Amino acid sequence: MFFDQLDASRLIRMASGEDEVRIVIWSAPSASPLWNQLMVSRARLEILIVPADLTHPDHPQRKLIDTTPHIQALALLHLLNP
Repeated sequence: MFFDQLDASRLIRMASGEDEVRIVIWSAPSASPLWNQLMVSRARLEILIVPADLTHPDHPQRKLIDTTPHIQALALLHLLNP
């Protein structure tokens, strides 16, 4: 397990391994630099933690959470700690 802070230009070149589980805390104002990489990722599971107002890169008039399956942080905490 490791933690790293990467700028968007490095994320584009960062391939995932087939059995990896990655958690990405997204703080950039746009998902565009990473979105295409996530769509072709070989990781077993990728969890994105994003701001609620993050714009969807393919639908700029919509929020990412409006078009992508998600769970809000508080609901996840309730599931993990009933």
